[in-house]
Formats: sequence, structure tokens, C-alpha cells
Amino acid sequence: MQIAPALHSIGQKKGENVHAHLRDEGESLTLIDTLFDTDASGVLAEIAQAEKHITDLKQIVVTRARLVPVLRMFSVMPRTNGGIFDV
Repeated sequence: MQIAPALHSIGQKKGENVHAHLRDEGESLTLIDTLFDTDASGVLAEIAQAEKHITDLKQIVVTRARLVPVLRMFSVMPRTNGGIFDV
């Protein structure tokens, strides 16, 4: 769901109440955190709704130092040419 120009909020109650954000930077996307799905379906759906493609995702920022969100990112990153950043 777009919550501001160039900013999308992706929420999910599966497993636990989790949230991610997608920032549209024109020619690239940045994903902030991940969701509970191991197949990244929520993130992929939001990217499609923003009329973008998975290859537009160039960066993933992790704000929680938990193993499970980090592992979930690896289901997304092989489809992009981006990088992963831990904050």
C-alpha cells in the first residue's frame, strides 16, 4: 500500500505482526526489512503493484539483527543485482 509518494508499506500478520517498506527511487527500489514469507510473495506483490520489476530492487536494508529476516532476503536477492545492508 502506498503511504506517501515513493514509499510503500507492506504489512503481514502471518507468523507474527511484521512490516516492511519499499522505497521507489525512480530507477531502483530499496526494501527496508522483510516479511514472514519464505518465498517473498508479499514483497513481490507490492513490487508488481508499484508497476516495477524484481530486477529494480537494488538494496535491502535490515533493521533487526535476527537470523530469520536475513535468511528470507536470500529468497529475493538471487533475482536482483542488488546488495544487502544490515543497520
